[in-house]
Amino acid sequence: MADYFVAAGGSDATGDGSATNPWATVNKAIGSGGGASAAEPNRVILRGGDLFREAISTAVSPSESAPLTILGDDDGSLFAAAGGVGGIGLPEIRAWSADNTPIAASAIAMNTKSDITIQKLSLVGGSSGAGSAVYIGDSTRINIRDCVLNSYPVKYGVTLAGNTTDVTIERCIIDASSGDGVRVLRSNAPTDYAINVTIRSCLFLGGAASSAFGAVIVERIGSSDAGGPTGVEVTCCTFSGARGSAVRAYNWTSSPKIITVRMCLFVACQTGVSASANGSVDEDYNIFYDGTPRSNVDAGVNSRTDLYPALTRGAAGFADLPLRPMYEPQENSPVLAFGPRPDGLTVDMLGRERPDPCAAGCLERADPPGGGGEPAPVVNYIFQVEG
Repeated sequence: MADYFVAAGGSDATGDGSATNPWATVNKAIGSGGGASAAEPNRVILRGGDLFREAISTAVSPSESAPLTILGDDDGSLFAAAGGVGGIGLPEIRAWSADNTPIAASAIAMNTKSDITIQKLSLVGGSSGAGSAVYIGDSTRINIRDCVLNSYPVKYGVTLAGNTTDVTIERCIIDASSGDGVRVLRSNAPTDYAINVTIRSCLFLGGAASSAFGAVIVERIGSSDAGGPTGVEVTCCTFSGARGSAVRAYNWTSSPKIITVRMCLFVACQTGVSASANGSVDEDYNIFYDGTPRSNVDAGVNSRTDLYPALTRGAAGFADLPLRPMYEPQENSPVLAFGPRPDGLTVDMLGRERPDPCAAGCLERADPPGGGGEPAPVVNYIFQVEG
């Protein structure tokens, strides 16, 4: 495996991509003429806490035998282990050339690529219609983990377009306040087809007040036909404050089972789950604390609309009590041990063990506060104090 290091204080002209002499831009590593090779596995390691003002277009072509990982060194350990000086915090890739000048592009864009993992980064897109935090077109085997993804100001956190398949988005905080958190654009087909998109243990904040938007949305583009995509699974996510629909199958006239929603928690959303065609969203084992739990979606027999979630909201910070993450279930909350743990889902958003049965939503409760699994990604803005 080859490691390439990037730091805001590095140099594309004189750097060599080492921890002691890093490059200054991610594009130097993986853009046109970059240093990463498709002949072996690569990690492009960004210095913790640094800001990279660039829009990245992935030019290298990874494969199953030579995957690419774009990784934030959030605790400085990877730089230090290679002899360099690391930083602390999630590095941010911001498609803005200045604080008042967005670039007409996504923070990270990939087209016809495969076998790429994006991990431990904060990502902010630019100004164009395609200016998502992450844009994925006609690609496969893509993973986004432990990231903060911002839809503001361009409407989209993650866009999956074309024939993109086999995508996993997990343990992320996704700001959907300007529009869509995760937007999947697909067309009809004569028969149903699987796209295998997994979204799990994520926290979605907000959502635009429009029927055309959703914190998670699968939208039909093009003409109508009998079939459509299947295999979008949303599990153990928390949705807070969506002004439209939190999860939506939009503009479909046929009724393939497009989205499956399990063990999710919907709090103060205008609508929890909705569909243009009844049958295209299958929900069960979810907790709804919303104005309208469902629209054109059959109620799951194990879902509840009568439970108060009892979540950490930070109010007891005035009482000088221990730190807890926002939206963690309070002690004895009905969210805890709500239903069966989904297959393969062993930890919550902060890397803490999930029991079986597990909590609905993105977080379990850890006692003592902060106990459990691996260190959490650095997402300080969601941490509050709780009583």
